[in-house]
Amino acid sequence: MATKREKLEQREAAILDAAREVFTSVGYEKGRIAEIARKAGVAEGTIYLYYKTKQDLVRAVINAYWSDLTKRARDTVDTSLPFFAQLEQFARFHMTSFHEDIDYIDLNLAMRVQHLGFVAPVDMIRGYVRVFDEMFARALDRGEITSAASPWVARDLFFGTLEHSSRSVFLDPGKSAEDCIANLMTVFRATYGGGGEAKHGALDDAITRLEAAVAQLKTL
Repeated sequence: MATKREKLEQREAAILDAAREVFTSVGYEKGRIAEIARKAGVAEGTIYLYYKTKQDLVRAVINAYWSDLTKRARDTVDTSLPFFAQLEQFARFHMTSFHEDIDYIDLNLAMRVQHLGFVAPVDMIRGYVRVFDEMFARALDRGEITSAASPWVARDLFFGTLEHSSRSVFLDPGKSAEDCIANLMTVFRATYGGGGEAKHGALDDAITRLEAAVAQLKTL
């Protein structure tokens, strides 16, 4: 049997799910608390026990989106893999999520543009971006990328490219997300791949030469 706290959390989750459905389908202005309550299976007054205003509710919906997106991104990226493999996983996740969550993304944008009193969830967005920052920092520590790399430039290159290309692919089905990802990876390897990959290549060459020398000694 669920505890009182669990029941409250389940009810809040139902409210957020219903609010997301309503706000993304008809927009913030046309979204009605009464309709959200009906979909959530609660009384309209119950919603105000959780959120004082309609804007508080939409902010909670958007925060929940970024929190879930960040968790899914972390679950997707395998940190045991080399940097460029992780980067490709994250890039594919980002573009796929853009297409799956386009209504949500448009709600985010509409609230920021149309409602001057709305404060964007900066901390939540930074939490998502931090997935890239941590990945980049690990690669620097491991010597997988050049130490001269600037994290913020790399971050803007990554997200800027994907944001623009995601819109292009969404608007034109003839364009390929995989082409975008492949090109982005080529740019990153060429720009930042002067670390570990080059070092490992040189080490492999040295080992090969050493093994050949040992083999030759054995024949003497």
